[in-house]
Amino acid sequence: MDGVAPVPVLPVPPVLFAGPTLIGCLLTWLLYGVFLVQAVQYTQHSAVTDRPWVRGLALVVGLIQGIHISFIAQVTWHMCVLGFLDPMNLLIPPITAPVTPWLNGLMTLCVQCYFAWKIYALSQGNKIWLGYSGFIGVLSVIQFIFAILIGRGFLAIDRDVTRMQELKMPITVHLVVSAIGDVLITVGMSSIYRQNTAFVKTKSLLNKLIINTIENGLVTSVCAIGNIIVYFLRAQDLINIAFQYIIGGLYAIVFITTLNKRAGNRTDGGTSISLSDVQAFSNHSLGNRSGRPEPPSNRSGNFHITALRAMDNGKVPRDVIVSVSTEVHKDSMPMTKAY
Repeated sequence: MDGVAPVPVLPVPPVLFAGPTLIGCLLTWLLYGVFLVQAVQYTQHSAVTDRPWVRGLALVVGLIQGIHISFIAQVTWHMCVLGFLDPMNLLIPPITAPVTPWLNGLMTLCVQCYFAWKIYALSQGNKIWLGYSGFIGVLSVIQFIFAILIGRGFLAIDRDVTRMQELKMPITVHLVVSAIGDVLITVGMSSIYRQNTAFVKTKSLLNKLIINTIENGLVTSVCAIGNIIVYFLRAQDLINIAFQYIIGGLYAIVFITTLNKRAGNRTDGGTSISLSDVQAFSNHSLGNRSGRPEPPSNRSGNFHITALRAMDNGKVPRDVIVSVSTEVHKDSMPMTKAY
């Protein structure tokens, strides 16, 4: 009949087209709220001490995610709402749909290159780590190039989601290379933090840094790997679109949270160590003027680390500064503290 839109032949129930799109959009808005909270915290605490280019990169990441979520909302409206009027909207998304892989690739490029620079900065110019960081940067550029190819290819197949398998090669390369870059960042950051820790017993701070780095690196890696698996196993529906919608938000949160964690690590994570440990650190790192270790006293006080300056505050790495306090005991006198 005239005026009635043709009913498309869907390979799976319509809910597997509209459902993942809607869920991905809702999760993206949730992640964007988390990002905004972290962004406000960054502007209030860490932004003042950061280099201009770091502040600029944070602004770029925020703009990318803001633009991306706007296009995601528009695509979701086109498919989930207007799809009731024209079922073809479930198969043919709007012209803005290719923006998703482009912005995801750009977000990944920004965040991974920042971590590559961070690894090099924390290594204090080590040539091996320079090559390691450079390799991460190369991988990031490669995934961005293939993200552009995905968008162009999607336009070439007339934005027909049922023909996405024709883009298997660029999609696979993009997701695999992104996941490899995330894993390398996780391994590199964990190794750097272990090498640059002077105190053996400051495990609370060290473990906090390493666990945070592993979680941040793994969350994007798992998302990319999950996207690959779903893309190959669920080729007839749009479940993989949900992964594509949220991965950009995950990168943005990882980036801004990392910037905020540096401020917290400057004052948190102090731990008590024995006097002999402090003497060993002094003899090893600062040198003993007499050349002989000082004998410990009969009553060794407890030292407490009250400040450990972060080495990745966006400036040139410097020596670690530690302030300690010790308890001085005297017979028949109350305990006092010397600072």
